[in-house]
Amino acid sequence: MNLIYEKISSIIFPIYLVGGAVRDKIMGIETQDYDFATPVKPDEVERLLKKNNYRTYAVGKRFGTIGMLYKGHDIQITTFRSEKYVEFSRKPNVQYGNDLGKDLMRRDFTINAMALDVSGQLIDPFNGLRDVGSKILRSIGDATEKFKEDPLRMLRAVRFCSQLGFDVDKKTISAIKKNRELLLLVSKERWLMEMDKLLIGKNLVAALILLKKTGLLQVMLKDFGLRRQLQFSDMSLSNDPDMQWAKLMQKVISSRNLSVENLTKIAFHLKWSKKRRKKILTNEKNAGILNS
Repeated sequence: MNLIYEKISSIIFPIYLVGGAVRDKIMGIETQDYDFATPVKPDEVERLLKKNNYRTYAVGKRFGTIGMLYKGHDIQITTFRSEKYVEFSRKPNVQYGNDLGKDLMRRDFTINAMALDVSGQLIDPFNGLRDVGSKILRSIGDATEKFKEDPLRMLRAVRFCSQLGFDVDKKTISAIKKNRELLLLVSKERWLMEMDKLLIGKNLVAALILLKKTGLLQVMLKDFGLRRQLQFSDMSLSNDPDMQWAKLMQKVISSRNLSVENLTKIAFHLKWSKKRRKKILTNEKNAGILNS
């Protein structure tokens, strides 16, 4: 990572490593993706990278982000910004700035709002280091406002619980319960992206219990309903999201004494890909789980 930072900072300065890469570094977790923040504007970032013979891609230039690949690492460089969300829209109006603190303030959770400068000094205005040490996921500022800005953050909170083994603090859980219906404003494709990561997390059982406790699971499967007796204690770990989906759906179906055919309806409801539907419904191993 130091080599990557040195290389990027030799081209664009000032620049800071931010977000999940900082959290992972503190936790001793290897990461492949790196997010950087800089006051340098996107057009200039793009120009400087191309000048140094790096191929860029417009991952989100209209939101201030320029992407590039470097030795197998996905690198995104985003200009300091503030965001203002229009009600019921996840697409913010972006205003560029020069203040790292304000840029960190717009982020979701304290553990994702830390930065490292090129010398390795930690910048931590919201006590993210404390929360990493305590294994607590805590919203920055008012959690309800954060979830109204981007309802997907509620599902991300549970995903972090699964991946990192963190507990979610009581105020954040309360805000998720209060605002869970806002998840319906987010595309189901985005649900699946988060759920695929959640289902292969090391803290899966606790995450699924939290998913049900907050009502997010009920919102995602609103058309099908869930029974109170739905239990997850025997959910085993796997790195195969499809197998994990099969296990979860078996529990959902069993809780309501539904036939396996109802899974097809759920699959279309959740907008599973054709490949996923075929794999889960016809794969012998997964079919065995569903029919058990």
